[in-house]
Amino acid sequence: MATVADVVVSPLVQALLHKLDSSAINDFAKQWNTEKELKQCSVVLQLIYTMVSSIEDMQIRDPCLPIDLADLRETIFRATATLDEFIYEMHHQRIRGKVGQFIHYSFNENQKLRKDEIRGVVADLENELVKIKEKIESKYLNLISSDKWSPDETKRRLQIVSSLDKRTKSGSTVDYSQIFGRKEVAKNLINMLLSEKYDKKKVTVISIVGIGGMGKTTLAQLIYNDQEVVKHFQVRAWVCVSEESDVINITRAVLESITSEKVDMEQLQPLQDRLKSSLEGKRFLLVLDDIWSDDHKTWDDIRISLNVAALNGSRIIVTTRFRRVSSIMSAIETIDLEGLPYENCWDLFKRKAFINDDCEAYPNLKRIGEKIVKKCKGLPLAIKTLGGLLWGESDVNKWNSILESEMWEIAGEDSILPALRLNYYHLPAHLKLCFAYCSLFPKDSKFDKETLVRLWMAEGFVASKQTEIMEDLGGRYFDELLNRSFFQRYYENTFVMHDLIHDLAEFVSKDLCQRVENGKSKIISEKACYISTVDVQFKSIEKEIDKCKGLSTLLLIKNGANENIWYIPNDLFEHRCLRVLDLGGNYSFDSLPDSIGKLKHLRLLNLNWTGIKVLPESLCNLYNLQTLMLKGCELHDFPKDMGSLINLQHIVMDNKYIWKKFTKRGIGRLRFLKTLHYFDVRMINDNSSTITELKELCHLQGKVHIRGLENVANFDEAKEANLISKRGIDQLWLEWGSNGDGNGTSAILEALQPYTGLRHLTIDGYGGLSFPTWMRAESIIWYDMLTILKLYQCNKWKFLPPFGNLASLKELYICNMHRVQYLREEFYGYNGQDDNNGFRKLEILGLQNMHGLKEWWGAEEGEFPRLRQLSIQNCPGLTKLPPLLPTVKQVEMMLCHMLTSLPSLPTASRLTLADCDERILSWMHQCSSLSKLKIGKFKNMASLPSMMLQPLAQTLQTLSIYDCPKLESLPELQDLAPLQKLLINGCRDLASLPKGLNKLTSFQELDIEWTDKMILQVTAEEGGGLSDLASLLKLVIRASPNLTPLPKGLHKLTSLQELTIHWSSAYTKLVFEDVLPTSLQSLIIKNCPKEIMNQLDERGEGYRKIAHIPTVNFEEQKDPIFFESEKAPMFDYYSRPDLLVDYIFS
Repeated sequence: MATVADVVVSPLVQALLHKLDSSAINDFAKQWNTEKELKQCSVVLQLIYTMVSSIEDMQIRDPCLPIDLADLRETIFRATATLDEFIYEMHHQRIRGKVGQFIHYSFNENQKLRKDEIRGVVADLENELVKIKEKIESKYLNLISSDKWSPDETKRRLQIVSSLDKRTKSGSTVDYSQIFGRKEVAKNLINMLLSEKYDKKKVTVISIVGIGGMGKTTLAQLIYNDQEVVKHFQVRAWVCVSEESDVINITRAVLESITSEKVDMEQLQPLQDRLKSSLEGKRFLLVLDDIWSDDHKTWDDIRISLNVAALNGSRIIVTTRFRRVSSIMSAIETIDLEGLPYENCWDLFKRKAFINDDCEAYPNLKRIGEKIVKKCKGLPLAIKTLGGLLWGESDVNKWNSILESEMWEIAGEDSILPALRLNYYHLPAHLKLCFAYCSLFPKDSKFDKETLVRLWMAEGFVASKQTEIMEDLGGRYFDELLNRSFFQRYYENTFVMHDLIHDLAEFVSKDLCQRVENGKSKIISEKACYISTVDVQFKSIEKEIDKCKGLSTLLLIKNGANENIWYIPNDLFEHRCLRVLDLGGNYSFDSLPDSIGKLKHLRLLNLNWTGIKVLPESLCNLYNLQTLMLKGCELHDFPKDMGSLINLQHIVMDNKYIWKKFTKRGIGRLRFLKTLHYFDVRMINDNSSTITELKELCHLQGKVHIRGLENVANFDEAKEANLISKRGIDQLWLEWGSNGDGNGTSAILEALQPYTGLRHLTIDGYGGLSFPTWMRAESIIWYDMLTILKLYQCNKWKFLPPFGNLASLKELYICNMHRVQYLREEFYGYNGQDDNNGFRKLEILGLQNMHGLKEWWGAEEGEFPRLRQLSIQNCPGLTKLPPLLPTVKQVEMMLCHMLTSLPSLPTASRLTLADCDERILSWMHQCSSLSKLKIGKFKNMASLPSMMLQPLAQTLQTLSIYDCPKLESLPELQDLAPLQKLLINGCRDLASLPKGLNKLTSFQELDIEWTDKMILQVTAEEGGGLSDLASLLKLVIRASPNLTPLPKGLHKLTSLQELTIHWSSAYTKLVFEDVLPTSLQSLIIKNCPKEIMNQLDERGEGYRKIAHIPTVNFEEQKDPIFFESEKAPMFDYYSRPDLLVDYIFS
């Protein structure tokens, strides 16, 4: 393997070409009379780019090429920095309005360039580029023009991968003695192969995806040789495809595998004809192993003959490192293969490293081996390689050497890194740069896609002439690396990188990218441009970093728990080439020096979770800044001239009050701004407001919350905000304050019409009498991507718009609209067409605080065909609901005092009824599928209706009763055979547990408030005592302040595993009648006084009764602390229906 790191320069050259072609450089050239010189630089650079993009892949063959490319890279870095100085000067002139006799220049002694000196700097740059061009031509032009070197970049990369791939071609034979784990995955895949479910298609594809060495081929071999699979398929064939992308060669290989004969045909048509005849009327299984090519046409051509000839039920298994291959092959199932569990990894390692798997005779080696296995992070190839190197080796030093070595230091043709490095050489050049940059982050880092893309943008790795599309392009770069298994999804937009892939990133980026970690070497190459430190005190490496004159990225990463570990010197801000500076996570860093304004090239500044309270005015000199990160900061204010940050795209903050301060600083000039989560409209005078600052912000995207709309003067001013043209906004919240009910409000909402591609819309506090025209039936249909709609406090509306016409609407929340009395045909959006029933995709509906709502009509003609959650709260006048809601799964009815019956809810599995008319409890026959029932706040109810639970005898699993203070008794529950869980709280008159619990063999959990009237120690004959509950696994007791002892008989609960006691503060002595059950695994006492903790510790009198319990946890009693803000609930579920639905159904 080559020892020199890969040098990637073509994307940097391309970015420099874009810069030379920019309007800023063109303006600079005209102003300073350097048009000729800069034009010549562009011509030479274009020639260099053409050659370099062809020869970069040759580095593995020519050891001199990386040296020449490194020289070119140094020149490109300097040229980029020089052009950035020129561009900055043009920004400065436009903003400050001054044109002098010289420009400011960071790279000479007096930091100025006069007109004649500018031409000299550009001429020197041109000469340097010409020399490099001539060197490349003299050395490599013949190879570029050679027939052996494909002009097609994709084919060229496959050539490189093929020349480096030393692996033996796989076959179908399986060695069962070497297989550990994967049995469950194999079983599921085999069931899929044999299932008739997919037999409607002639040939279906199943794809196995994972990084190199993960065991994809082994899994395919295991499935291919399964006896049931062998019996099921009349023909089986195995082809190792690898880097092959020629349809003729692949078709020939398939045919040879089927016929077991050598095939000499060279034309596609006869090959396809013979393949067709070989498979005619037969059910076959074909494995295409290790596919690299993602060319649509190749696989379409191969499938033609397979589809024509195959019998229904034929299958293809594909193994690949690239998820896109799975998509191109139209796989019905994609298995993302993950690492082996540790136990399987250890078994595999023992087989490879110890003679006869005997590790017990070598306890020292076993301990080291366990650490080596953990280091491999579930990658079978790594385990086999390292185990093989240690086979029969008894020298502890050799084992420690393997443990402590980096993966790229471990020799051998079959070692791990060469196998993974194939993935790297298959990458386009621009992705190589992006991947290598990831080595700056420590292993096990969680990568946020958005942040990583912005880092790449800041460093110029995402080459685009159009600033506005650059981030989308960077997102595609990331997706491509994800497709190629360089990343693995962790959660939503957060990703991780396997440790061995991370090792590969370090290997290919060494010298240029350097990460310094606490406890490791702090020597940094002076050629390093991208540097990160992890939990390192800056003072200890300050001199090393000072050597790096071309420093472009500096990430000071805080990964551990240490506080205040950084000292940040002011001269750090003298590194004039810095494009990325990350100071996040150090709360002791509480001020930025004025010298921050000297970092003219800075694109990304991360101050997340620092102690900074004030940003210096000099920050506004950073005209190139694209991303400013201030999450977790408690800023007092922003500099006055924030509008000078004319290239700012993202400002990251998580505090709406800080957003308010930001929007006061005149953001109308930030025309590239994409992130504006909150915008507060302020009144300038009686006739104008700041809403017009939104006019030029055409690139806004994601979430935008506009508040203070009561300050907007009139229709024309609101129209000037031009929301309808802002196509990137997919979540819009329009909010009026308390004064938002003036005569002009209707016109303002009319003018604030959003783009029709909107996905989420919230209208809050709107005081107009009617909805805008863009919500009328003929217009609302154009909002066919809207999935979530929320209306809060539109108090003057008497009728609702035809929301049923919103084709994609999934969630609808309506709150505090007191004048709406009926939900009728207009709500559904009827237009006379039989097939246009309303709310075709609605899944969640919340109606809250609708005091005037009387009746909800309709829903009889097929409306709401997908509704699954319904929440109706505080609608005291509601008397009528639709008769049938056939698909609803979860229902909540609360504070509906006149509602006496339920609609038919045949599929509902969860029901909450609270503070309604008691008669509604007699309608359980409408909900025959309930598994969870929650009832509460029936203030006068003494008992449940006698037949209430009978319709639920075959389905009810959880019953919860709360805040029914006059409830005296519960019906017998022995008929509720499926019941598993019972919760009773706030029922102070309840005297006993319901009878019949002891007859429920499924009953496992009891959560009860033990009041002074409750007799939990009922005798066994009565069938209601705790000691009778033989199947109980979990018990939660919430003790009343007036009770001292715990219920008797706890020791008889022989199945009990978890006991939780919410203790009363009135008593400080806990009495257990006897030793708690031996089955108990967990004891938790919440609000536990210190006296009880002392009683139950190892020296206490009660310890012997709990000594056998594995987990004992005391949550200490604390005096309540009340804050001013706690006078009101943190979340007002009565006025925020979306919060209510999440709360109720959690």
